[in-house]
Amino acid sequence: MTRNLEFGLGLAGSIWGILNVLFLSYATWSFSMVGVPLVSATWKFVIFGFIFSIIGIVGSVLTKSGRVRLGGSVMLVSAIGGLVSVFLAYLIPFILLLIAGLLSLLRKEK
Repeated sequence: MTRNLEFGLGLAGSIWGILNVLFLSYATWSFSMVGVPLVSATWKFVIFGFIFSIIGIVGSVLTKSGRVRLGGSVMLVSAIGGLVSVFLAYLIPFILLLIAGLLSLLRKEK
Protein backbone atom coordinates (compact mmCIF):
# COMPACT_ATOMS: atom_id res chain seq x y z
CA MET A 1 0.00 0.00 0.00
CA THR A 2 1.39 3.36 -0.96
CA ARG A 3 1.41 6.03 1.68
CA ASN A 4 1.40 9.03 -0.65
CA LEU A 5 -1.12 11.01 1.42
CA GLU A 6 0.88 10.67 4.63
CA PHE A 7 4.13 11.41 2.81
CA GLY A 8 2.67 14.47 1.07
CA LEU A 9 1.08 15.92 4.21
CA GLY A 10 4.21 15.31 6.27
CA LEU A 11 6.49 16.82 3.66
CA ALA A 12 4.20 19.82 3.11
CA GLY A 13 3.95 20.44 6.86
CA SER A 14 7.70 20.21 7.31
CA ILE A 15 8.50 22.50 4.40
CA TRP A 16 5.87 24.98 5.59
CA GLY A 17 7.46 24.81 9.04
CA ILE A 18 10.88 25.57 7.61
CA LEU A 19 9.49 28.54 5.68
CA ASN A 20 7.75 29.86 8.79
CA VAL A 21 10.91 29.47 10.86
CA LEU A 22 12.93 31.27 8.19
CA PHE A 23 10.44 34.15 8.27
CA LEU A 24 10.61 34.17 12.06
CA SER A 25 14.40 34.28 11.95
CA TYR A 26 14.26 37.22 9.52
CA ALA A 27 11.81 39.03 11.81
CA THR A 28 14.02 38.30 14.81
CA TRP A 29 17.06 39.62 12.97
CA SER A 30 15.15 42.76 11.94
CA PHE A 31 14.01 43.41 15.49
CA SER A 32 17.53 42.90 16.82
CA MET A 33 18.83 45.55 14.40
CA VAL A 34 16.33 48.05 15.81
CA GLY A 35 17.30 47.21 19.38
CA VAL A 36 14.20 45.44 20.66
CA PRO A 37 15.00 43.71 23.98
CA LEU A 38 14.54 39.94 24.57
CA VAL A 39 15.23 39.08 20.94
CA SER A 40 18.16 36.82 21.84
CA ALA A 41 15.79 34.32 23.47
CA THR A 42 13.80 34.05 20.23
CA TRP A 43 16.78 32.57 18.39
CA LYS A 44 16.52 29.45 20.55
CA PHE A 45 12.92 28.98 19.47
CA VAL A 46 13.90 29.45 15.83
CA ILE A 47 16.58 26.77 16.11
CA PHE A 48 14.22 24.31 17.81
CA GLY A 49 11.53 24.98 15.20
CA PHE A 50 14.02 24.28 12.42
CA ILE A 51 15.14 21.04 14.10
CA PHE A 52 11.55 19.83 14.51
CA SER A 53 10.85 20.62 10.84
CA ILE A 54 13.82 18.50 9.78
CA ILE A 55 12.56 15.72 12.07
CA GLY A 56 9.19 15.97 10.28
CA ILE A 57 10.89 15.46 6.91
CA VAL A 58 12.65 12.39 8.31
CA GLY A 59 9.29 11.05 9.54
CA SER A 60 7.63 11.51 6.17
CA VAL A 61 10.52 9.77 4.39
CA LEU A 62 10.31 6.90 6.90
CA THR A 63 6.60 6.58 6.16
CA LYS A 64 7.24 6.46 2.41
CA SER A 65 10.02 3.89 2.80
CA GLY A 66 7.78 1.40 4.59
CA ARG A 67 8.43 2.07 8.27
CA VAL A 68 4.94 3.46 8.71
CA ARG A 69 4.53 3.28 12.49
CA LEU A 70 7.94 4.77 13.20
CA GLY A 71 7.41 7.53 10.63
CA GLY A 72 3.99 8.38 12.07
CA SER A 73 5.40 8.56 15.58
CA VAL A 74 8.26 10.78 14.42
CA MET A 75 5.82 13.13 12.66
CA LEU A 76 3.67 13.36 15.80
CA VAL A 77 6.75 14.23 17.88
CA SER A 78 7.71 16.83 15.28
CA ALA A 79 4.22 18.35 15.31
CA ILE A 80 3.99 18.61 19.08
CA GLY A 81 7.60 19.77 19.51
CA GLY A 82 7.25 22.42 16.83
CA LEU A 83 4.03 23.73 18.30
CA VAL A 84 5.58 23.96 21.75
CA SER A 85 8.74 25.68 20.51
CA VAL A 86 7.39 28.20 18.00
CA PHE A 87 3.64 28.18 18.84
CA LEU A 88 1.66 30.33 16.36
CA ALA A 89 4.32 30.26 13.66
CA TYR A 90 3.99 26.45 13.62
CA LEU A 91 0.20 26.19 13.71
CA ILE A 92 -0.45 25.10 10.11
CA PRO A 93 2.57 22.74 10.02
CA PHE A 94 1.30 21.32 13.32
CA ILE A 95 -2.07 20.52 11.78
CA LEU A 96 -0.55 18.95 8.65
CA LEU A 97 2.00 16.88 10.58
CA LEU A 98 -0.62 15.82 13.12
CA ILE A 99 -2.97 14.57 10.40
CA ALA A 100 -0.12 12.78 8.61
CA GLY A 101 1.12 11.15 11.81
CA LEU A 102 -2.34 10.02 12.89
CA LEU A 103 -3.11 8.64 9.42
CA SER A 104 0.15 6.71 9.50
CA LEU A 105 -0.68 5.18 12.86
CA LEU A 106 -4.40 4.57 12.44
CA ARG A 107 -4.85 3.61 8.77
CA LYS A 108 -4.98 -0.12 8.15
CA GLU A 109 -3.01 -1.91 5.45
CA LYS A 110 -5.06 -3.28 2.55
